[in-house]
Amino acid sequence: MKCQHCGIHFDDEERVCPMCGARAGSKGRMTRPEPKWHGKPRETYTEYHPTIENSSSAKTAKSKARPIKDKPKKKRAKGAVIAVIVIALLQFVPTLIAFVVDDLVPEIESSFGNAPAPEYDSDYSDDYDTDDDSDYAYDTLYDVFGDNGITVSAFDNVYTFQASGDGSSYEFSYTENGNRTFRSTGTAFCYREDDEDYYYRDEYPYDEYIMYSVYLYPEHQETNGPQQDWCDSMMRSKVDSILLNVFQSRTTDEVVVEDMDGVGLFGSGNVLPFNKVQEG
Repeated sequence: MKCQHCGIHFDDEERVCPMCGARAGSKGRMTRPEPKWHGKPRETYTEYHPTIENSSSAKTAKSKARPIKDKPKKKRAKGAVIAVIVIALLQFVPTLIAFVVDDLVPEIESSFGNAPAPEYDSDYSDDYDTDDDSDYAYDTLYDVFGDNGITVSAFDNVYTFQASGDGSSYEFSYTENGNRTFRSTGTAFCYREDDEDYYYRDEYPYDEYIMYSVYLYPEHQETNGPQQDWCDSMMRSKVDSILLNVFQSRTTDEVVVEDMDGVGLFGSGNVLPFNKVQEG
């Protein structure tokens, strides 16, 4: 049996509750009915308990917080590439230092007059030796035209080439029909072609002729009357240079001149044979 006053259980044979002494079977607080509510149903409210997550300081901290990133994994391949680059640079540095010290610094110093410029070994130094058997042997115009020059009469005109000075200047004269004369002077240089394969004209073979390349640079022209168009062009300084191929006979006084630029020195043709002028 359950006591309706204190709520303990005791034997049905007992007449009173051994705990509170109430008579068995009597009604008490345990049998009291719940009070009835008359009116509107009551609203249920949930109490708000602020926590750390809902606080303003927590919200501020969340807005400023940065995500935690995992530590990057080591990449062995990247480290190997860096090592290769470093080794390559270490091998290049001595060469760069040697260039700066041996070449660049002397050049800079010489430009300011502090030290003489270094002497360089040139593979072309022998080309200027006229006694050398190189493909290009530099000579003077005296070697090409002779001491007294070369001349020819053709088409009622007279042409004359002559070296002057130390052999690095030229004089060229052209007389038309025995009266009108054109004369040009300037500087020049020439070199002998000792390469047999360069002799492209079959009529002047290597074993019979010496070939020269001659460059004329007109500086002063004069005339006593109207002349050919090429003369007028040279008079107006429209011709900066003239390239001639000269074939000098090894056995005779013949000297063949070829107008390589096609200026019109020899009329319609570009090749004209001359002869060396003899003394007296």
